[in-house]
Amino acid sequence: MIRRATALVAALAVATPALSAEIDETIAAFIGAPGFVVADAADANDTLAGQWTRTDLIAPGGNVGPVEQAILLAGADAALDHTRTSIAYGEVLVEEDGAPARYSFVELRRYNLGPALHAALVDQLGAENVAELSEFGEGPHRAWRLVFFPVMGSVAALLDVSARDIGDDEAASDECGGRPCLDPDATLDARAEWSEADAVLADWTPNFLDRVDGVATEAQAIAELEIAQYLATSDGGDYLWTGGEHPEAVGDATPFRFYEIDRNLGQELVVDALSVNTELNDDSIRDMLVRRIDVAGEVYWLNAAIPR
Repeated sequence: MIRRATALVAALAVATPALSAEIDETIAAFIGAPGFVVADAADANDTLAGQWTRTDLIAPGGNVGPVEQAILLAGADAALDHTRTSIAYGEVLVEEDGAPARYSFVELRRYNLGPALHAALVDQLGAENVAELSEFGEGPHRAWRLVFFPVMGSVAALLDVSARDIGDDEAASDECGGRPCLDPDATLDARAEWSEADAVLADWTPNFLDRVDGVATEAQAIAELEIAQYLATSDGGDYLWTGGEHPEAVGDATPFRFYEIDRNLGQELVVDALSVNTELNDDSIRDMLVRRIDVAGEVYWLNAAIPR
């Protein structure tokens, strides 16, 4: 896959060198941000290849969007049970063969809240009544930057990736959608004036592991949110990320979609996921928020609209 991507970039350089130089510079600046270490994209693609469950397809992950792929890579890096994940998505449209090609820029920050939950329980119950810290999950807070672009057989092929660890002091001061990233009690409830909603999703055969212990995986929760935000479809029994409409107000890789995922931060198995689609091409609504809460297999949908 990566050879095919490299060949396409080389062909683009011959056709439109000035434009290619611009997108190359944008990618290099994003991937090479301070503190980030460039990783081997081929190894990352191999890791993704091991996540796909649709062995009946020629390109099993070809219809999966960039945000889901970023989540799958983060999960493969370290298995953590109690996490808060914050994702920012931007894109640049590049004219290729007379049509816009969508280059997706994803930054994913994943925080390990196992130690925070352990400390809170020790304070409440005493150390003798709480399991060892290792039972809550030990691992670093970590950030990834990833760039995807379309190639034959894939709506979003991984092109470049980098990563860095987030130190404890930095994590303690970081915010995730306006919340302290390391505070398990800072829920998404205060994020907006929520209204109950219905999400009618057509069934599809999952491209990756979609549930664990009856609760949706983080990638599955995001896939369903993408459909609810009209950024993907599941018609005909297959999931397809389409990317939605590019906002006219954004002309570079500045993020305009944001995602928050809280996983198992309470007493029950819960995946609470939020999608925030900003700068909509709409006269009355600026931002649309859709939230999917999975509590031990019971799913609740909420939404909120931010007017202009």
